[in-house]
Amino acid sequence: MRSALSSTLNRPAHDGAGGRELSRTYSMQKRGRAREDTRQRLMSAAADLIMEKGSAKITMTAVAGRADVALRTVYNHFASVDALLASVMSTINEEFAALAPAVVDARPRSPEHALRDLVVQWFHELAKHDQRIGALITIRDSVELAHALASSRQLRLERLRSVLSMAADCDRLRVPLDEAAAMAYVQTGYQSWVALVRQLDLSNDEAADLVTRSIAAFSFRRRPYVPRG
Repeated sequence: MRSALSSTLNRPAHDGAGGRELSRTYSMQKRGRAREDTRQRLMSAAADLIMEKGSAKITMTAVAGRADVALRTVYNHFASVDALLASVMSTINEEFAALAPAVVDARPRSPEHALRDLVVQWFHELAKHDQRIGALITIRDSVELAHALASSRQLRLERLRSVLSMAADCDRLRVPLDEAAAMAYVQTGYQSWVALVRQLDLSNDEAADLVTRSIAAFSFRRRPYVPRG
């Protein structure tokens, strides 16, 4: 007990202040996290409403209702509906500008296998974002979103050209690369996916297999069997 008392008495005087400072820092961090959580909740609610109604019909009251918070909470985070929409659209734009098939490292494999890997991965990505893409492409009042979607399409075209270039490198391409890329671009578009999966009720893998064989038939010198899976 004497040792404990001595330790307490000999403790530097600023320890108490330091402890209070740590407590204040923790409290500020906790409030900061709570504020950011609320901000993200509001942006998510606004994004959902944009998907349903378009950005022109969004109000602060509607966002408050969807997020289940008081109207003043929305104004505590965003000065106006325009400020809220700007933040939401910025996040959406960043997400969709990067939406494209993954890079396929397929040099050891055939162009057909590389192409199918890309199409399968891309079709599953479309399935994951289906509802949001379908809503976003109907929005006509956002120049930023139009640029983001254009960036996404350009990135997809570049990824397709990269795979098709493999066939050109091994003298397998029967048409000019630009024509092959154009055909692949059209057949891997969102509307093509909707027609095959939503309207014709094919699975993602079935649709990817069909599209891969169609692109290969048009682009490659031979029409080899493209294995499933």
